[in-house]
Amino acid sequence: MKKAAICALAFLLLAGLFAGCGAVTPPPDIEVITALAKPAGSLSSLVWRGSVEAVQTVEVSPNSPGKVQSVQVQEGQQVKAGELLFSLDDSDLRLQVNQGTAALHSAEAAFAAAAASQAADSLVRPAQIARDDAKASYERLKVLYEAQAIPENDLNTAKSRWETAEAQLRAAEINQKSAYDNAKAQVDNAGAALAIMEKKLADCAVVSPIDGLVTQIHTEVGAYVTAQAPAVTVIDGSGLEVVVQVPEGDIGQLAPGLALQVQIQAVGETYTGAVKKIGPVSDRKTGMFEVKVALPQEVDWSRLGFTTDVRIAEGEAAGSVYVPAKSVATEGNESWVYLVKDGSISRRQVTLGEKRNAYLQITSGLSYGDEVVVQSSGGLQDGDKVRVIKAD
Repeated sequence: MKKAAICALAFLLLAGLFAGCGAVTPPPDIEVITALAKPAGSLSSLVWRGSVEAVQTVEVSPNSPGKVQSVQVQEGQQVKAGELLFSLDDSDLRLQVNQGTAALHSAEAAFAAAAASQAADSLVRPAQIARDDAKASYERLKVLYEAQAIPENDLNTAKSRWETAEAQLRAAEINQKSAYDNAKAQVDNAGAALAIMEKKLADCAVVSPIDGLVTQIHTEVGAYVTAQAPAVTVIDGSGLEVVVQVPEGDIGQLAPGLALQVQIQAVGETYTGAVKKIGPVSDRKTGMFEVKVALPQEVDWSRLGFTTDVRIAEGEAAGSVYVPAKSVATEGNESWVYLVKDGSISRRQVTLGEKRNAYLQITSGLSYGDEVVVQSSGGLQDGDKVRVIKAD
């Protein structure tokens, strides 16, 4: 009886074993390559090298050459528009201004006399009287001649005297107007010459054209300066910017207003800037586009000239991740990916954000670490079993 029980147990064990062997599932036929959803910071970000520069740099020179008499500012000093930077020796110009003032006063006196003469007709009036007398004499003699009381020669002599007086009147009118016009022109010329000398005198005080910071002084007291060489460098005090040269292949990643991360390596400082301006064309020799990045006001002026690393900022919304662009399928307004979990496929609808190189931002629908299908050996449906042969 005991022996029969043992045989029955053995039979049941063998039956179970063979039944289990018959239930083994064959390996899946679909093979997939996958990638993990990543935060922006884990991408191999594009990095561009730039330098901190002023929004505007003004090289200040005198309008006229001269010898420096005094320097009123120091490097690193903040200045206001119109504030004195340096002055030139103006002793000769002051003498010229005095001479010009005297010449103007003399011309004004001559003009006043000419104006009074014109008002009184001092040149024209005597000529008018002489002309009227000659004309009246001719008319009297003409009556006598017609009455045959005088010879024709007397009449001709009277007519010639009248014509001469008429010509002298015209000349007097011209001379009187010419004297007035010349005197007025002398006043205008003297005034213009004085204004030029006063302008040169004023230009001896060289002022800052903008509010800003004095970064360099290229002259000193006693030096001779000209309009062709800068004497003082002033930068715009409204802020700093970074100027970056961006390759043609990267320029499509940038747009005005885009947030960029600016790292000043030498001092270990990082700021968030924004694309301010993108050059319309690339440099013909280098193929680079010039991009200007506005920096926040808190950046210290001492960082001027420092080298920076610039990359696209990571300021995505919470929960935002990136996946390879080729893992996303889109039809109409709907976009989705295929997730892999425990060897099974599930379709997940997602919301897309920006594109960064070969990656797409997913603003909703995925979390960091989710495994998505990038490539498959066949069509996929929910619940399909797959074999991952390579994961990124």
